[in-house]
Amino acid sequence: MSSDLKTRYLSEEEYDLWDQFVDSSSFGTIFQKSVWLNNISKWQNLKFSIAGCFKGQDLIGGMAFTWERKYSMIPIIHLPVKTPFFGIVLPHSEKKYNSKIESQFHSIIYALISLILPEFKLFYSILSPENIDIRPYIWLGFNTKVHYSYRFELNKETDLISSFDYSIRKQINKGKQINHDFYTNCSEDFIGIAWKLEQKSFDRQKFKFKYSQLNDFKHFIGKLIQQDSVKIYTITHQGKPIASRILILDRSKRIAYDWLAGIDKNYLQTGLNQSLMLYSLEDLINSDFKTFDFGGAGTKSIAKYKSKYNFKLVPYYSVSKSKGFTRIGLKLKDLL
Repeated sequence: MSSDLKTRYLSEEEYDLWDQFVDSSSFGTIFQKSVWLNNISKWQNLKFSIAGCFKGQDLIGGMAFTWERKYSMIPIIHLPVKTPFFGIVLPHSEKKYNSKIESQFHSIIYALISLILPEFKLFYSILSPENIDIRPYIWLGFNTKVHYSYRFELNKETDLISSFDYSIRKQINKGKQINHDFYTNCSEDFIGIAWKLEQKSFDRQKFKFKYSQLNDFKHFIGKLIQQDSVKIYTITHQGKPIASRILILDRSKRIAYDWLAGIDKNYLQTGLNQSLMLYSLEDLINSDFKTFDFGGAGTKSIAKYKSKYNFKLVPYYSVSKSKGFTRIGLKLKDLL
């Protein structure tokens, strides 16, 4: 650890400082800000902390994270559900040479790991696609894993429909033949509609629906609405909600993340779900967003469908290391 770097945990009064730092960093995302993690920690009964790295009085790096006490005694970093990026944020560097930039970044990473890992016994981080240098973690013996997302650069000049595979275009044309209405609405009624449709989708896929009660879900989404960080798109047929998508908006980076989606199983082959995707992308373009992150490209069956939209495949990495768990019989897969 560089002698001129100091690490400590931030106070609640410094959360705005942290969020501003994340916005200023090309490695930061909305999912690493307190406005996301602090709220999601309350929703999912987790604790929340921010470790900061300072040079003098300047915040130059850090990591916001959620955690819990395993078996009521062992503090464990715990990744909240539906949080795609989670980990160290590095600064914008003014240094001229790559060697100097790498040295600065690596020193910050080492300093933060030295603060967090001894106390929490587990260090876990999912780096944004912009953060490709995982060598410091490899050199420290971390486990590493590659993940994948699909990303689409939004452009008013792009003919969206013609860029999709034939099978998607066919479904959209089918949907056009069905009377339907499209809504961009984040009222409580539409939050409830989204929750119910997504719950049905989870049940159909035989996955446990992890998002607690509807009122808790509404409260969490309400916090995001206050930050202007969410859009809910809904399509209906004869007044009946058919499909819904919730997008998380990172306005500082002009990136929209596909977060939750649900559809009535009786309308899977109508093309209305694909029409909803088209309408959502058109709205994002008109709202001046630059990038759409489709997520979920690491599962074979999901990737097979999502690839038909012809978005760019983007890799990103997670890193993890446990300390002392082998002696007490805990396994990393049980902690995340």
